[in-house]
Amino acid sequence: MRLTKVFGKMKHRVVLPALLCLILTGLLLWMWVFDRRGFEGLPEISRLYTREAINTLQSQNVITPIVLSWRGFDTYGEILILLLATAGVAYGIRTKREESRSQRRGLEATRIAKAGISILQPLILIFGAYIFTHGHLSPGGGFPGGIVLSSGFILWIITDPQNRLRRDLLHLLESVFGTVYMVLCLLGLILAGSFMNLTYLPAGRMGELFSSGAIPLIYTAVGIKVGIQLLQIVENFRD
Repeated sequence: MRLTKVFGKMKHRVVLPALLCLILTGLLLWMWVFDRRGFEGLPEISRLYTREAINTLQSQNVITPIVLSWRGFDTYGEILILLLATAGVAYGIRTKREESRSQRRGLEATRIAKAGISILQPLILIFGAYIFTHGHLSPGGGFPGGIVLSSGFILWIITDPQNRLRRDLLHLLESVFGTVYMVLCLLGLILAGSFMNLTYLPAGRMGELFSSGAIPLIYTAVGIKVGIQLLQIVENFRD
């Protein structure tokens, strides 16, 4: 009877993830085996985006110029949503700080965990920076890179709750990189004739780090800003 109950509980936890994995695997196999229509088999709008991304910006990742240029206002809106979410969390969980911070004590991690995060944190930060600086060359970009970047600091906070991030510095950095993002977008209007036009910098050669116009610079600003906003949410929850 006990084994039946255990397997009954495991069924709900295993069957659904396994089913989703099978569906995703089947979809990927279908795309790889059967959907080999090539460039000419794409819809007209897809051919236009692909052609412009390759010819105009020399972008190896076609999604990147779509996100930052032709669909740039949506990206700008996503950053504003993160800003509003940070402000909303700060307002919604504000409390009377009668208890001083020196009196607050959390559960500290073991020495092994602290030693592990001291080794992993630099690697996580480097990987996050790699993701948003190479978004035009491979899958990635500002948003996933910023999340990975912030996770390095979040693990550092989890292993020792006494670790704090300076809020004034976070606010300053968020403002600086938000301003940098807006300036880079406005330069497209000034130098290339339209807002968020990324062609005011040389397209370079496809596959190189310094290519695809202003995409690497914009994704760097977006990645750091997103990471800082997530850290602000974490700090607000801690209080």
